[in-house]
Amino acid sequence: MSLPNPKESKEEISKRLKLTREAMGLSQADFCKLTEIATNTWNNYERCVSRISLEEAMKVTRATGVGLDWIYRGEEAMLPGRILEGIRRLRAEAETTARKSA
Repeated sequence: MSLPNPKESKEEISKRLKLTREAMGLSQADFCKLTEIATNTWNNYERCVSRISLEEAMKVTRATGVGLDWIYRGEEAMLPGRILEGIRRLRAEAETTARKSA
């Protein structure tokens, strides 16, 4: 029996969903219009209240080009370039802020 992958936890999925939206430079309202997901539903995903369903994840995939491997497993290999660049920028900014705070 294999151990659960921490990248596949509801918390990590939630972080990736928010990171994807932020990397695109979109508010929750704009992202929800793009993906056709109800704002309150999306907010619950980002706040880790509920785990995104396959049906809703497919809406994200169709609207943004990110794959299910990114959403559910954290695999960056097939991310669209503009989103990957945004994610890397946000991570670098967070790292810089954390170092300044330490």
